Amino acid sequence: SRTMSSETNFTYTVCFNGTGCPRDEGEFSRNSFLGSAGQQGAYHPETGYIPNRMHIEINENIDSTYTPGSSTMYQNRGTNDINTDKSASVRGVGMADFYLDENAEGGGPKSYPLKRDVLTYGASTGSEDEKDPDNIIRYLDPYFEEDYNPESKKELAGGWGMMALALHGANLAAAAIRRDSNKATKIVFIGHSRGGCQCMAAANFLYWYGDDAIKAIPVHIFAIDPVPGPGGWYQSFTQLTPNVKKYVGVYAFDHMAPGFSVCVPRPTKAMYAGGTEPTPLPEKVDQTVYGMVYRSLYFDNLFFAKFVGQNYHTHDPLEPSTLLPALQDYDLYICRGMHGTVTGNTTTDSGTDPEKADLDDVGAVPKLIYKMARAYLAEWGVQFATTTPLVTESVATLRAKIESESATAKFDTMGGGTNRNPITNHYRDMVRLAASDNTKLYLEDVIGAVPRGQGESKLPYPITTSQDLSAAG
Repeated sequence: SRTMSSETNFTYTVCFNGTGCPRDEGEFSRNSFLGSAGQQGAYHPETGYIPNRMHIEINENIDSTYTPGSSTMYQNRGTNDINTDKSASVRGVGMADFYLDENAEGGGPKSYPLKRDVLTYGASTGSEDEKDPDNIIRYLDPYFEEDYNPESKKELAGGWGMMALALHGANLAAAAIRRDSNKATKIVFIGHSRGGCQCMAAANFLYWYGDDAIKAIPVHIFAIDPVPGPGGWYQSFTQLTPNVKKYVGVYAFDHMAPGFSVCVPRPTKAMYAGGTEPTPLPEKVDQTVYGMVYRSLYFDNLFFAKFVGQNYHTHDPLEPSTLLPALQDYDLYICRGMHGTVTGNTTTDSGTDPEKADLDDVGAVPKLIYKMARAYLAEWGVQFATTTPLVTESVATLRAKIESESATAKFDTMGGGTNRNPITNHYRDMVRLAASDNTKLYLEDVIGAVPRGQGESKLPYPITTSQDLSAAG
């Protein structure tokens, strides 16, 4: 268990939503331009969609009688935003900010312009190259226009707007640091899916383009199954910058769909015991035919910002190393379930059909991750208006449910069976340093045989046929 921090300094939180998730995901059902999606009944009522629920609980005192969608933050929103001086939420790629109850007055999709005007990207005057040396604004400018419509199937698939959303979140954090009262002395980013990757990218933006005061503010990250999908900018979230002081990553064990490679960012050198901050390394650009074709397709050769993160690469935490036991302030967790399960979804296929909801076995996973998120954020100084978490079961009780025979069978079905077959892509692979890096490293290559449950129990986790079954216990 984790305890509340005794720190009295002010912590500001930004909650990044995943692809296709508006800022009321999990609180309302909706019919978007994709058709029926985001059904409230697919989420556990005690956890909701975890990034959004954290934002609610930071600002509003809700209890066990709370029903999704009844938050006064949403009910009183009207034409106003729901960000506060304590926290903010950021919409997911390809989706509007809010849908609310589309059948009620004021319902339907609504979006707000993104914030881009706090960080300084170059000189205050001069040529465009001097004012925007890394082409940040010129590249992202369309996403900041007031008439930009974020609802886009192209955006959902390609994720091009994720860096604009990351920059928006970074600017919200920078504004909290610079305000006259209640100045943020620590920043917490929590996010799911592409929103998890945006946590790392937003920290990068603060470090690359913040002034000395902003660079000095510690950033703590809680990333839930961070998945970038295709696109560029991989160096922006595959390496933590020195302002990131703590990283927690939670990864779903049973999501095997193509395109859902997870991101495990390299730690800073300071996260190794006795380590020091890195000195910039010579820029490395993939000169293979694959790499050059990739860069020509995605214009990486035109935008240096996409390679900035390379200058801070340290040891890859996914590769075997004697350094790994000495890592500190860098926690990786693996949990049963699919990409949506770990952030609130309770259906047996991680879909949107409430008829498939299983609040007991499958629901134990989002309840466990909710408790983890609350505990870490509280330890990092986040003050919750909801002082008593809605999930009351102990971690041991929830783990026992997840490891039960009935739950195991359901998670095995999600992941493709007891033994994973590489022919049918039943491996969870990792994002490497760049989208142009075609090498693969699988979750089980990193963690080996999964621990077999609590105490003397032997949990039959699915493992690849290449694993040594006897060594797995």
